[in-house]
Amino acid sequence: EAGAAYRAWGATRKADLLLQAHPSLNPNVLSTGAPTQRSTTNSSTVTSLDRESALKASQALSQEVVLVELVSKLMRIVIQNAGAQRGVLVLATAEGFRIEATSTTDFERMEVLQSRPLESSEVLSEGVARYVLRTGETLLLHDAHVEGLFVGDAYIRRHRPGSVYCAPIRHKDTTTGLLYLEHRDTSRVFDEQRMGQLPALLTQAAISVENARLVDRLTTEIGERQRAEKGERQLLNILEATPDLVTVIELDGALRYVNRTGRQLMGLGPDQALTDRNLGAYLNDKERTNILDVGIAAAARDGHWSGKSMFSTGDGRQIPMLQAVIAHRSAAGTVEHFSTIGRDITEFKRLEEQSRQSSKMQAVGQLAGGIAHDFNNLLTVISGSAELVKTIKNESE
Repeated sequence: EAGAAYRAWGATRKADLLLQAHPSLNPNVLSTGAPTQRSTTNSSTVTSLDRESALKASQALSQEVVLVELVSKLMRIVIQNAGAQRGVLVLATAEGFRIEATSTTDFERMEVLQSRPLESSEVLSEGVARYVLRTGETLLLHDAHVEGLFVGDAYIRRHRPGSVYCAPIRHKDTTTGLLYLEHRDTSRVFDEQRMGQLPALLTQAAISVENARLVDRLTTEIGERQRAEKGERQLLNILEATPDLVTVIELDGALRYVNRTGRQLMGLGPDQALTDRNLGAYLNDKERTNILDVGIAAAARDGHWSGKSMFSTGDGRQIPMLQAVIAHRSAAGTVEHFSTIGRDITEFKRLEEQSRQSSKMQAVGQLAGGIAHDFNNLLTVISGSAELVKTIKNESE
């Protein structure tokens, strides 16, 4: 009753001292009693406006899905309505709790999504922040440099704030951040009436932050996927345009993809299904053993294999080829499928024979080097495009 009377007479300092002397007293009891010097009508009007402002602010935050805009809007709303000189928003991240926004009353120095550590910060008391994060309780300090738990705090001693308010931000029973407010010149700025609706606003802020982060992650994932798909399309265009034969085969040689050059050599239409077709059908017995047995086994062991072979076209021609087999593995390291590249070296064979007869083998060596270089370029492209090969294989199925 004495505490309530002190509050009723406007002696809030005396009521606070009474509460400190008798901590077992319920602080809510000390705040009840007869109204203060404000009239009942005026007091009710202020509370009503506070609730209305909080409702409008909550609605504004719930409609914002861009994280940087959400954080900026939250800081403006809070500082304008709480009477703070400066505010700091701390949010949980993968690296721990980080300072994500700071602002002052003029909003000229608002910094958003900074992701700065709490340690040795000059924008808030780390001790106060750690206390609130640890306990999950709201902390209200008057003349923190004179009395209370944080008199010895380095930040409090250095900056001597008159009023400090620090509240946890919680989402689904988990502390996901905090809001830190201070006024360095004036004590008792953050009274219960002024801050009464702030916890509800912070609850909505917690939900909105999670939603905005989800949208941000989805936007990032979509962007990455679109870039990956663009890269895959570009690689697929390369494979379709190359004069070399390119295939994707199963472990047993079953065809899952054949590029444009390969379909022409095999006598297949552009959209003709590859069902029940095997690479071995386009190799004679000797080459079938060379490619499907020796080549695939070596690629499975070493990652790739290269050699020469004879390819049987759909119209019965035999084409000498420089052949490569590349193994593609799963994340667990198991070989899932192979890609093959075949380059027609008929012209090279002809020039090789002519040069042998005229003893101009140096030119043949230079030509062979050029062929090997171009072939290795395509080999590198396919070796580095496991996701493209997997996509091609999945689409064929």
